[in-house]
Formats: sequence, structure tokens, C-alpha cells
Amino acid sequence: MRKLTIDCSSNGALVKVILNGQFTQLDAINLKTELPSKIKLEKKMIVDLTKVSDFDLTGINTLLRTKLMLSLKDVLMTIKVDNNEVIKKLLKLTNIDKEFVYE
Repeated sequence: MRKLTIDCSSNGALVKVILNGQFTQLDAINLKTELPSKIKLEKKMIVDLTKVSDFDLTGINTLLRTKLMLSLKDVLMTIKVDNNEVIKKLLKLTNIDKEFVYE
């Protein structure tokens, strides 16, 4: 079980957030405020979930809430899941997959 790490980088109009490790309920609570705070003047955020494990409905809720908060700032949030079949399947089963733009 690896603790979740968050790496952020920004270049101009883009913020890239890479999450790596186990996604717990506590992480979900913290990320609801932390992710939107990473945006200053940027207009796009990519959240890379390819190396996240233990993602559940709390994680989906966090993504949806973050997407909503960023949209109020006119910021487009996209997610990257690549070959993370667990997250892909969860998004599809909950019918939330259409809510996101994918990298």
C-alpha cells in the first residue's frame, strides 16, 4: 500500500497534476480543496490517474466536484487514465465516464 503522492507542474496555460499511489477517503477530502487551489491563471488542468490504486466512489466525487469548481473559473479539467482498467471500469459502471474529457 503506497501513500498517495501529488506532483504538480505548471507551464503557461496548463497545470499538470500526477497522482500516484493509494487513493484513500482522506485523500479525497484533501484533494477537493487542494486541486482547485493549484490553478492561478491557467486555463486547463490535466489530472493523471494512471498510477492510482484503490480508487472508488469518493474519488469520483472528488473529480466531479473539482471539475465543477474549476469550471466556475473557466478552467477545463481533463483526466488521463491510460491503461488503468479499474478506474475506466468504475467510471463506465457509474455512467460518469461521459462527464470527463480524456487525455
